[in-house]
Amino acid sequence: MSVLRPLSKDLLKKMFLRTLYNEKENAKEVLLMPDFVSIICGKMAEFFAIPDLIEEEYELCLDAVFELESYDYIANLDCESSEVLKDLTPKGNKYVEERLLNFQLPSIDIYKHITRDDLREEVVKDYLSGNYEESIMKAFNLLEERVKENTIVKPSHLEMKEVSNYYIAKDGSLKYTTFQNEEELASLRRIMQGTMLWFRDPENNTSISLNNAEAAAQIIVFANMHLNLIDQ
Repeated sequence: MSVLRPLSKDLLKKMFLRTLYNEKENAKEVLLMPDFVSIICGKMAEFFAIPDLIEEEYELCLDAVFELESYDYIANLDCESSEVLKDLTPKGNKYVEERLLNFQLPSIDIYKHITRDDLREEVVKDYLSGNYEESIMKAFNLLEERVKENTIVKPSHLEMKEVSNYYIAKDGSLKYTTFQNEEELASLRRIMQGTMLWFRDPENNTSISLNNAEAAAQIIVFANMHLNLIDQ
């Protein structure tokens, strides 16, 4: 798998937590777990099947470990080697089990697949940090805003639930459209309705995997297509 490098600090945090969880699961005793430097220098890359961290990523990962400790995701083991042996806290263990068990690294150059600067600005950083659900939500928040900007009704009078109903009649909802007949508008309305209901809130949609980098990229590109339709 080809992963874009260098890895971001947010991504390294997720990788460290997931690897630490794996090491804890496989260790016969907690005290037999590798120290955190060993995890950074080898175990993490081995678990995610990528080349070893480069110097820049190593320094970022050290910072990431200290931040995870300050946020109570990991803590020192209660032993003589407590400064180098780390364990997941209940908070960190819950986070891994709920969000990271099937986590995938971003293997798609999302920047090249997005054709719009406004969408790139909204989603690329989150996507490359492994925050796939945030990147999807931001993509569809942008879509919602662009739809509102192109409606005849004043945005202050519009509710989010109405977004999927903007394409109703050729003389109605959008200021600018190249669609010339009711059939085209009706089709577009159905696409918009399904899109907004299906993808706008990925965290509460159990059919969307928040750990799947490829699926997230496809959904974002789908939002890109809708944004282009609105601009027609």
